[in-house]
Amino acid sequence: MGTIRNCGRRQLASSAHRSSSADSRGLIYRMLHAFIRMATAVSSVRVSRETLSELERFQRALGSKSLDEAIRTLLVTKRRELVAQIYGSARGMRPFRESDRLDSDR
Repeated sequence: MGTIRNCGRRQLASSAHRSSSADSRGLIYRMLHAFIRMATAVSSVRVSRETLSELERFQRALGSKSLDEAIRTLLVTKRRELVAQIYGSARGMRPFRESDRLDSDR
């Protein structure tokens, strides 16, 4: 940063504001870049060749575009099965009220 001589307060304030504005834009850019890099990060998972071939068959059977999509479909399906198993036949029922009891006077 160079020295400024013989300049008024207004010029000093405006140059400081420009510097501060440029610094904040740089900070915002760096933060946005880091967020995008984290959001689009890809991880590797090691599986056996047999598991890979099963996943590829599953992907073709579903008609999905990627193995990631096939795995997500598998996870959603399994999650639905678990929820159905946990809640059983009472899944669509409303909560019991006091008037639902047989020994209730209401």
